Amino acid sequence: MGTKLNHSRLLPRLLPRLLPRLLRDFQRDFQLKVLKVSAWLGWQLESNWAEPLVFAIYSIIKPISSSLILVFMYLVVTGGKTKTDMFVYVFVGNAFFMYVWVLFSMAWAIMSDREQYEMLKFIYLSPIKIYTYLAGRGVAMFVMTTIAVWLNLLFGTLVLKIPLIIDWGWLSAYLLVGLAGIGALRIILAGIILIVPRHSGMITESIAGIFYLLCGVIFPIDTLPGWLILIAKALPFTYWLDGMRRAVLGKSICSALAQYSNLTLLSILVLTTVVALIISDRAFKLCERIARRKGLLDRTTGY
Repeated sequence: MGTKLNHSRLLPRLLPRLLPRLLRDFQRDFQLKVLKVSAWLGWQLESNWAEPLVFAIYSIIKPISSSLILVFMYLVVTGGKTKTDMFVYVFVGNAFFMYVWVLFSMAWAIMSDREQYEMLKFIYLSPIKIYTYLAGRGVAMFVMTTIAVWLNLLFGTLVLKIPLIIDWGWLSAYLLVGLAGIGALRIILAGIILIVPRHSGMITESIAGIFYLLCGVIFPIDTLPGWLILIAKALPFTYWLDGMRRAVLGKSICSALAQYSNLTLLSILVLTTVVALIISDRAFKLCERIARRKGLLDRTTGY
C-alpha cells in the first residue's frame, strides 16, 4: 500500500529550501530583463530614435572620418611620412582609445536622466539595481564602439596599408580586463556626477583628455617628463593600450614598457583594474549616500 503524503508536514520542510532558490532565480531573471530594457533604451537614446539603416550609415562614416582627421594632421606635421612605426602607433592607439572616450561619456546617463528627463528619482524608487541599469545603458555604446574600432583597423589595413598581426588570445585577454577598468572608472565618474550640480559633462571630457595625454595614445610615455611618467605608469590604461598594440601589431615601440613581457603586462593591468574596481564601488556608494542625504537625486539645474 502506498503511503499518503502529509502536506501539512511536507511543506514546512520544503519551503525553507525552495524559497531562497526561487527568490534567487526571480531576482536573476528580473535583473536580466532590466539589463535588456536599459540596453534598448540606451540604443534608442544614442541613435535619437533614427531608422536603423540611417544610423548604421552614420556609425560607419563617423569613425572613419575622425580617423582621417588624425591622419591628415599627421601628414601635415611629418610631411607625409606614414610608413613609420610612429604612425602605426598613433593610428592603432587612437582607434582603441575610442572605448575610453565613449564609455566614459556613458556616465552622462546620470546627468541626462536627472536633469533632462527627470527620471533618476524613479529609477532609484524602482526595485532595480543601479549598476544593472548603468551597465545596460552602456551595452549599446559598447557595440557601436566595437564596430567603430574594427572599421578603423580595417580602413587602416586596406587603405593605409598598416600591417596587422593579430594574436586573438592576448587581444581578448587585454580587451576584457581593460573594459573592466574602463567600467570601474566610469562608475566613479557617475558617482561624482550624482553630487556635482553643474557642468558635469566637462568632468568626463576633462578626465578622458588627461588619459589621452598621459596613457600613450598619440606618443609613447617616454617623451613625458620624469614625474609624469610615474603618473602614467600608475594608470591602468597605459598598460592596456600597450598590450592592445602588442596584440594587433606584434610589438611595442614604447621603451618604458618594452621590458615587460605580455604576461607581466597583463598581470599589472589586472592588479590596477582590481584596485580600480574596489575604489569605484566604495566611491559610488559614498556619493550615493551624500546624494540621498542632501536630496540631490531629483535636482535640476537648468542644463
